[in-house]
Amino acid sequence: MSIFFFVVGLELKREIIAGELSNPKNVLMPIIGAIGGMLIPAAIYVALNTGNTPESLNGWGIPMATDIAFALGVLYLLGPRVPIQLKVFLTALAIIDDIGAVLVVALFYTSEISMGNLAIGAGVLGLMALLNVLGVRSVLAYAVLGIGGVWLAFLLSGVHATIAAVLAAFVIPANRKINKANYLSEIQKLTKKFQSANEAEKDKYLLSTDEENVIAEIKRISKGSVSPLQLLERNMHGLVVYVVMPIFALANAGVVIDSNWMEMISSPVALGVGGGLLIGKLLGIFGYPCLELN
Repeated sequence: MSIFFFVVGLELKREIIAGELSNPKNVLMPIIGAIGGMLIPAAIYVALNTGNTPESLNGWGIPMATDIAFALGVLYLLGPRVPIQLKVFLTALAIIDDIGAVLVVALFYTSEISMGNLAIGAGVLGLMALLNVLGVRSVLAYAVLGIGGVWLAFLLSGVHATIAAVLAAFVIPANRKINKANYLSEIQKLTKKFQSANEAEKDKYLLSTDEENVIAEIKRISKGSVSPLQLLERNMHGLVVYVVMPIFALANAGVVIDSNWMEMISSPVALGVGGGLLIGKLLGIFGYPCLELN
């Protein structure tokens, strides 16, 4: 899921820079919705398990986690038929919710966090941010540092690696080597050069050496006119939709049901988790923002 959340992080950064989330008012609703979507399910679970065994009561963090990643995967499969506002809202909600879930696990359910590995990951992340500021646009450099540094360090630290993926996405350069005006100017010059080369050597099937050189230059400046952020987002979209999401769905679909299934689904733990997810999430995500805004 780190690959999925990396692409989600890229999309979220693009929306923050020049999309729906560039307006701070549009960020407020997903934040409030994510907070409500964690607090209310936990409260429902605690209410249904008060007086139960301490071990059962400790499960209050289970209904706090939202499987919005799967919903996002469905939206990606539907493509342009889904409004961009809905995608942006769910994307922001998923990331905020995931950060909240990781903090809960780290603070209440993790016996030990390796601060050394966490510091290494933060240091590599800072190096990636510095390369961004210095104008480095090599996708390979960011891939090596992001996977071999940030992701691996966060994984070894005990903190959920999807957080590393989102953080790494936010330091990927979003600006271009060649701006739009310069790109158009260069393309016009190269087009004229290609036309003159075509007139000098009229071959019906093969390109001349000059024509090949012009096409190679067009490819070079075209690549430079696209930011690494957009390049990665476009190239990794198919991998996420057709490989990552199906594997994720199959890996998480297994539910074990034994002969005592009636007793299992009627237990306070099952009712707390089910009520928190089915009722608490709806009330939290949709109702809590209304209460806060009113």
